[in-house]
Amino acid sequence: SPVITQPPSDTKIIKGRLLQLTCLVDSKPVATIRWLFQNLPLQISSKITFSQNKQELSIGDIGKAEEGMYTCIANNSYGQKQASATIKIVVPPVRVSMLGNVVYKINQTASIPCDVYGDPKPTATWYKDSNIINNPETNTANSLIISNIQITDEGNYSCQGVNEAGSAWTNGTLRVK
Repeated sequence: SPVITQPPSDTKIIKGRLLQLTCLVDSKPVATIRWLFQNLPLQISSKITFSQNKQELSIGDIGKAEEGMYTCIANNSYGQKQASATIKIVVPPVRVSMLGNVVYKINQTASIPCDVYGDPKPTATWYKDSNIINNPETNTANSLIISNIQITDEGNYSCQGVNEAGSAWTNGTLRVK
């Protein structure tokens, strides 16, 4: 039966890139190769191309819809072999909105959002007037919480959202009246 000499490998890839999976097969007679995505036949589209007698699969401009398990199946008259790989798409952080200018009264509690989206969820680092804020009080949405606001809390605030695929910034100004 066919021998898969180089199976496809689990891959983490940034959204928008070109994914290339290889399934090198050694067989006599020559094996027929087909690919499955999530255990269903891989649908041909403008993003998908095959080369090397279907031993190489390329998917352009990859997105979350293409995340999952890919399986190559090689068969000839002597039998069948298969190998699978899991593809994870990571999305670099992008700024959804700027902080803008926010005004609070003395003794109020401010919640300043870090409007940065990514997958995996970015970790937030907060800065005031370009200085890092150590151990800031934040909520699960990475918003900066400032309790009992004083005039000394005025300034320019920025948040950097980072994940393994990249980073993005958002910034704005806090005024106290």
